[in-house]
Amino acid sequence: MEMHEETMYTETFRIFLVSQSSWTLLVHKDTHRIPRCSLQATKRVAPQLQKIIQEMLNASSLLLDICREPGTLGPYAVIEVCSSETFCAMDNLQAVNICELNDGDITEAETIRLSQILSGQPIGKGPYCRIGWLDAVLAWVQDNAGPFGFEFNGNVRQYSAKGSFGLARFGSKDGSALWLKATSETHRHELAITDAISRCCGQFTPNLIAMKQDWNAWLSREAGEPLSDQSGYEILERATHSLAGMQRASRPYIDDLRKAGCSDLSLNALHSCLPALKEYLDSSMAQQRSRRVAPLLPGQIAEMHYLITDAIVALEKLEIEDVLLHNDLNCGNVLINGNQVFFIDWAEAGIGHPLFGLHHLLALAEGRNQLGDTTQRLHDVYVEHWRKRLSAENIRKAYVLSGPLATLCYLCGRDPSFTSSYRHIESVQSYARSLARHVNRMVHASEFREVL
Repeated sequence: MEMHEETMYTETFRIFLVSQSSWTLLVHKDTHRIPRCSLQATKRVAPQLQKIIQEMLNASSLLLDICREPGTLGPYAVIEVCSSETFCAMDNLQAVNICELNDGDITEAETIRLSQILSGQPIGKGPYCRIGWLDAVLAWVQDNAGPFGFEFNGNVRQYSAKGSFGLARFGSKDGSALWLKATSETHRHELAITDAISRCCGQFTPNLIAMKQDWNAWLSREAGEPLSDQSGYEILERATHSLAGMQRASRPYIDDLRKAGCSDLSLNALHSCLPALKEYLDSSMAQQRSRRVAPLLPGQIAEMHYLITDAIVALEKLEIEDVLLHNDLNCGNVLINGNQVFFIDWAEAGIGHPLFGLHHLLALAEGRNQLGDTTQRLHDVYVEHWRKRLSAENIRKAYVLSGPLATLCYLCGRDPSFTSSYRHIESVQSYARSLARHVNRMVHASEFREVL
């Protein structure tokens, strides 16, 4: 069996197809090698795999684990085939024990991990990375959502699964759906943040049905379609109204949101992280290998540092109170349902200047090629929500000065000391260099210098 998904940009996955009933795996009869398939690198792995398995094996499947980590023989996925008959009915596949796998298909470390999955040993705290996980998850979902009318229709769509992390959609017989998200230890804070935001700004987030602490997971109602499936200025205008409304609704709950784990993106916090940021950018620029665009020199980074410091001081004098920030706005995190807009995925949430949120939304609009006068129109929609609290001149000054700082929020995030190991990954450094060049252009813009 040869499995392919034609695309210009692909990556090849080794596919460990496992059986819940026999604890065996499927390999090619003629070569005794495990199946492989090519997947589009720019799309989610889980939906592609489920589609391929359905087409090739005529069987539904559950994704147990995905791995792209270095030190392996390349990316792989562990998939539970939900039909025991499949393991007997394929002419070109045969079931083998894990010890019979070819050495070129699996490493020793992978053998240990796969054995844990097959034997039902938990890997991490999430529900997904274990064989037979669906029964346990459905029992919990039904216990918590059944009283609200949920009846599972047999349709499970997975969008991600890796160790403790996973995202899945469960269809209901009435046409609605529920989403279950479980996060890894790295993003453990997202559960508490999501809970806190649902309490203080519930009209702007999907309805939270239940939480399960030992899985670090939560269940919520499907709230709409992602912005990436929508078009037109009117949709963005609704999102702008909702963003401003959510920020205003969050003001009385700032202390609660901080306690829940939202990052500190206040002006004072950004000012405190500038020395570490400067040192990190000096190092990252020195390691740049690409010649397509020149790296910022230490003198340029130092000047940018001083200008940002001056902007922070000027913004502090305007005394604009902090609000909830999403800090990771993209099309997939904004859901549209008629006239309603909901925001999801709060792992990067923070507390900071409200106009940071406007700049993030305008960057999203620009990324969707909403140009022309869209930026100014969305700006006007947003600031209308603040005109009773701020003068037009102060809004103008705050908007101009906050632009570079809004980009710094992406850079600082949940690691303002810049000590996390991920900071040294080349793709992360490349992203940081790109953001730094963008900030440098903004602080040298004539309007910024005039306001400053």
